[in-house]
Amino acid sequence: MELRLLRWQSSARAETCREYIASLLASWCADWFIQTQEDMRVERLLDGDEVPNGQEVQWWLVKAGTNRLHLAVSASEMQLMGRRMLAMEASRSQANGLFATTSQKAVIDLLRRLCGMETEAAMEAEELSGAPEEAVLAARHGALGFEFGSPFTGARLYVNAGWCDRVAPVKQNTRSGLTGRTSAISGAKVRVEAKVALGELSLHDTLDWQVGEVLVMDAPGVTVASLSCGDRLLGAGRLLTERGVFMVKMDKIEMAGNSGSGKSANG
Repeated sequence: MELRLLRWQSSARAETCREYIASLLASWCADWFIQTQEDMRVERLLDGDEVPNGQEVQWWLVKAGTNRLHLAVSASEMQLMGRRMLAMEASRSQANGLFATTSQKAVIDLLRRLCGMETEAAMEAEELSGAPEEAVLAARHGALGFEFGSPFTGARLYVNAGWCDRVAPVKQNTRSGLTGRTSAISGAKVRVEAKVALGELSLHDTLDWQVGEVLVMDAPGVTVASLSCGDRLLGAGRLLTERGVFMVKMDKIEMAGNSGSGKSANG
């Protein structure tokens, strides 16, 4: 069994990584595209974005020290990239092999630059038979995904936490100041709903309801209200009123990490 550390990258750190990739792409384009000036864009992918898959998608895995990079690009994009690099017409079908070879060398060079390697000796690159396991590309394990390309070509790049540590290292004096999970989310605002049992009515009575009618309920002496957030039950207590303000005196708390009674929640 393999254990994976749950670790999300911050937005500021992700932006630093995106800017680093964009700067390398600019110099890479200047070296590989002969005549055309490619306007490369780099955008961060969301964790829920679909991972490219299919027979046409080519996956590359690059290992260099603690760096792990996964690149996904379709065969047709590789052909188009090579054609634009050599500034040759697509009608020259005999040059398809040259297009693919050129783009493959260019992609390997890009990955080498991203890994910070001067030579390919310390870098391992292999073409995968299919998409890697989802956990390798997941943001909850420290990975970041980016989509880059020009108006004509595009590819997806996934980098691991080790690569992020090299490009945007965390300063030692800030590690102790990282916010804990509970403290980070405790200030978030959530919508709480209160459900009150006011008694029972016959179905026949409900058919005669009129707008503005006052309903007399056979509610018990103590009205119980249950509090929930979405489909999660938070607790229950007695419904109270004071100076026109509804309150709930908590008799039962369902949230983990809380217990006891006697707390009041203003409604």
